[in-house]
Amino acid sequence: MELLGIWVAAILTLCIFSFLYKDNPAYDVAQNLFVGLTLGYVLVVKVLKEGIFGVIKDQFFATGTWTIQPDITTIVSSVIAILLGLLFFSSYVPKWSWLVTIVLALTIGWGSGIVISAELSSKVYAQVTSTILDFQGFSEKEFFSGSKSQVNTVLMLVGVICTLTYFFFSVEHRGVPGKLAKIGVIFIMISFGASFANAVAGRVTLLIGRMTFLLGDWLHLI
Repeated sequence: MELLGIWVAAILTLCIFSFLYKDNPAYDVAQNLFVGLTLGYVLVVKVLKEGIFGVIKDQFFATGTWTIQPDITTIVSSVIAILLGLLFFSSYVPKWSWLVTIVLALTIGWGSGIVISAELSSKVYAQVTSTILDFQGFSEKEFFSGSKSQVNTVLMLVGVICTLTYFFFSVEHRGVPGKLAKIGVIFIMISFGASFANAVAGRVTLLIGRMTFLLGDWLHLI
């Protein structure tokens, strides 16, 4: 069975690589198979098993048993959530289709609140906090002596200030704000370049992994 799995994986890998020549039926079959398997896995495991059935089991039944939990608050909140979920199907009934706007508004509002709060906490607040805390124990003597950590701290502060200045559109970018904004563009381009290089390195790593599989596990040449 393991040998069969290796051959199937190798053939599908070659079908994907065949796109380097041109679009062909072999590539289409491998692509459709990958998309179909991924969709099936997400639908069955993530949505049904871990999502719908998992939530219902955790909310209505105690762990390891099939007895209803006595917590009335949990039961009421779960029933409300299920009723709100059923409102999505009201869009199929023209007479009651306006009800879907209620649950959509609640979903978008709740999701926006969660996402905005998480983004502010993980990016804005974390960036400000780390920038300030880096100056704890800052020594001018160590900076001028070429201390790597001190130089990085100053560069980080300059980059943050200049980048924020570039996105501060309430003041025209002339004079000092304009110069800071131009420096901010340099830092932004460096960041984009590093991100692109990281993405390319990740794809190259995947390619090396596939080639190692073909030449090693399949053909046993290495």
